[in-house]
Amino acid sequence: MRWKGRRVSTNVEDRRGGGGAKAGGISIIGLIVAFVAWKFFGVDPQQAYQATQAVTSAQSSQQGVAPQNLTAEQKEASDFVGTILADTEDTWTPIFQKLGMTYTPPRLVLFSGVDKSACGRAQAAMGPFYCPADQKVYIDTAFFKDMRQQMGISGEQNQTELSRQDQAGDFAQAYVIAHEVGHHIQNLLGISGQVQQARAQASQTQGNQLSVRLELQADCFAGIWAHQ
Repeated sequence: MRWKGRRVSTNVEDRRGGGGAKAGGISIIGLIVAFVAWKFFGVDPQQAYQATQAVTSAQSSQQGVAPQNLTAEQKEASDFVGTILADTEDTWTPIFQKLGMTYTPPRLVLFSGVDKSACGRAQAAMGPFYCPADQKVYIDTAFFKDMRQQMGISGEQNQTELSRQDQAGDFAQAYVIAHEVGHHIQNLLGISGQVQQARAQASQTQGNQLSVRLELQADCFAGIWAHQ
């Protein structure tokens, strides 16, 4: 996947370098990662779902900390994330225009280890997630490194000629971002709220089924980005 030299979104908030404590490696592989692993790499998916946090009434007042002492690898990760986010903006803006709506893109927060969101505590072990309360996507870029190590996915690694594995690794990482943006689309269209209301009146089994369908729809929205 060739991504360098393209537009980088200005909606990235880099909070790395602020001295936050590390929360350890990934302990739970979310549904989206399991899906990507199965679809693109033939890895058996595990029954793992992104941890659900209670939405707090007060939004976090923490502002982005200017990144300090970032490695070349971390800076490249920021450029990659910003480029993919820009791609999703270029995908969804005209689609919303056709619907007679204005697309408001999410902000994407890069953090290291532990951070705060309007949906509660953000931890690296949770993997990437979208918080509807502040309309932000939260990503610890170490997640991508762990994903490559655990599933045998390698990134571009500054190679001039990209191998098939390099391209697949970059695409898998980009797909995770597009999936979380898919949850933002659900929020903007009111789908998330409708599902939340339905879950409140459903049994536990039915509620779980609705959650899975919400994840699958976010996958579908990510597929719209991938098709562009």
